[in-house]
Amino acid sequence: MYYFMIGVFHCANFTGRTTRLEFMGFVLIAFILMVLIDTLSKLIHSNCPSILCGLVLILPLSSILVRRLHDTGKSAWWLFALFVPVIGLFMVFVFLLSKSDGENKYNPR
Repeated sequence: MYYFMIGVFHCANFTGRTTRLEFMGFVLIAFILMVLIDTLSKLIHSNCPSILCGLVLILPLSSILVRRLHDTGKSAWWLFALFVPVIGLFMVFVFLLSKSDGENKYNPR
């Protein structure tokens, strides 16, 4: 829960770096939260809670993606590779899970 709160509190921060542990902690908690809210939406027969949760999480998720790419030494422009159907998704996934580069141009460690 700690890493999720860090991601939410730094949702407007697109500079700097995020470690792999912080990224995976945020994604795990966000996934669990989305599953719980989606289940609630199905129980009440309304998509409003799911849509609202997705809209609330889009800014923290995008900022943590950018900061994670910065930690691996990649530019945020690599997120546009997600628009390439299979290869782009695989490339960004590998970048997000790769080790940190140590010091790089985005922020020294």
